[in-house]
Amino acid sequence: MADLKPPNPSGPLPEGSQAGFRDDSEAKAGVATSEEKSGSALAANNAENRALGLKGIGIPAFGGKFRSIQIFLTEVQAEFKKISWPTRRQVIVETVVVIFVCAILTGLVVAYDWFFTLAANKIFYGQ
Repeated sequence: MADLKPPNPSGPLPEGSQAGFRDDSEAKAGVATSEEKSGSALAANNAENRALGLKGIGIPAFGGKFRSIQIFLTEVQAEFKKISWPTRRQVIVETVVVIFVCAILTGLVVAYDWFFTLAANKIFYGQ
């Protein structure tokens, strides 16, 4: 299994370097391979790191069975910060457009229903 390495956010890499690192020393320094950590140890370590990061956002640290709930709520809070909320004007304009389109489609359905009812009555009942 290939080693997972963090991406390098500081720009393009020099030729010959490993992906995500400037040189081999960075690739070897502090990066545990998949052989060094088992899957369950990685999961526990990730949960621990996420729980430790909660102190700065005002969520008290829980232990035991509540840790997964705490991690979930922290991740929800982080995702809410990424949302691009619409402005009041956008909401009003888009609501008016939806109501207008619904009214047009309702009118079309009523018109088709009326037309086909008249046609069926003429054909089947001669009225």
